[in-house]
Amino acid sequence: LETLDRHLVLSAMPPSWKYDGVPYAERLFRCQLPPYDNDGQFDDPLPDLIHSGRPVVYATLGTTFNQSPDTFQSIIEALGAEDVSAIVTLGHSFDPSELGAIPKNVHVANYIPQTSLLPHCDAVIFHAGFNSLHSALWHGLPMILIPMGAGDQVPNAMQAVAMKVGLIAQQPLAVESLRQNIRSVLTDSQLRCNARKLQAEIKALPPVSEAVHRLMVLARESA
Repeated sequence: LETLDRHLVLSAMPPSWKYDGVPYAERLFRCQLPPYDNDGQFDDPLPDLIHSGRPVVYATLGTTFNQSPDTFQSIIEALGAEDVSAIVTLGHSFDPSELGAIPKNVHVANYIPQTSLLPHCDAVIFHAGFNSLHSALWHGLPMILIPMGAGDQVPNAMQAVAMKVGLIAQQPLAVESLRQNIRSVLTDSQLRCNARKLQAEIKALPPVSEAVHRLMVLARESA
């Protein structure tokens, strides 16, 4: 780690986001790193459900830990029983038809760009991966976290709870417990307020152009 961190470390998170027992790198630079996806290559319209007037909840398990039909089915069952409009993306691993009947208030797709969808959402259910975490906070959204086993997912989930921006779903995933989480994350104004505070901190960081400048300086110094 000392070798990796000795020159420059870029972080997309503000100083208040700090993992217990993990020291900051000596040459840490925090900056805005706006979420990125393939929105420019996606021409399909967003699902009509986002205009229903109900709270919009987005669920994803990312692109690596999405090989879990049982987890998706539990999420869909829980969302289908609530007065919400739900958008669930599966990735390209399997066909949505494999999940059987889908409730009318749930839209299932393989892929929808988060940069297009998240501005319409009220909460996010996801696997606690860093990219989805950062994207949710970039948009000031409270979250339900379902860690799926990668090294950073449990620490991310625990820190989200410590910062009071999200809830960790009970494991193994139970539909009724997840329904309670959904109700809580949509009605707890403190979760939303804290998520928006973190959003403001993230967007107050220096722009990514400053990170590019520092990389150029590092390249000249190392030449």
